[in-house]
Amino acid sequence: MEIVQKLRPISFTWKEVGTRDIGLGAEDVAQVAPSLAITNSDGEVEGVKYERLNVVLINAIQQQQRELKTLREANSALSARLEAVEKLLATKSKPERRNP
Repeated sequence: MEIVQKLRPISFTWKEVGTRDIGLGAEDVAQVAPSLAITNSDGEVEGVKYERLNVVLINAIQQQQRELKTLREANSALSARLEAVEKLLATKSKPERRNP
């Protein structure tokens, strides 16, 4: 998840053909996750291993799903507690009837 949060999509123009596109800056990727960057024989960053990003994204989604499950469970528990407190308050706020 940490890697995904640090990656910044960009828009750019391909030098060779002049068309606009979107992607990730190879240099930025190399700083965040060197294993996702393509380097040449001189060690210069040349591109992004986009096919490997899928694995990173799957891991991030799985982590989010675990967190979401935990939050849902906590929310259910808190909702149950709130409901119990509201019922208690409702019974205590009813005026007591006194027999004359």
